Amino acid sequence: MINRREFLRNGFRGLLLGGLAVMSGTLILRNYGGEEASCDFDFLCQGCDKLKACRLPEGEKFRTKVSK
Repeated sequence: MINRREFLRNGFRGLLLGGLAVMSGTLILRNYGGEEASCDFDFLCQGCDKLKACRLPEGEKFRTKVSK
């Protein structure tokens, strides 16, 4: 039979694990804006890590300019 201390400890662990899963999912999925995506960098496209997958007009112009 489970005592009160084990019950509280297991409940706290469950809440902590659930909170961690929710926060991880939020942080992972927040960058996928779909069509409403916007650039979150204030510098030029040349130093951007997301340039290969960028669908913004500025990113596409830079890629075509560099590939020529």
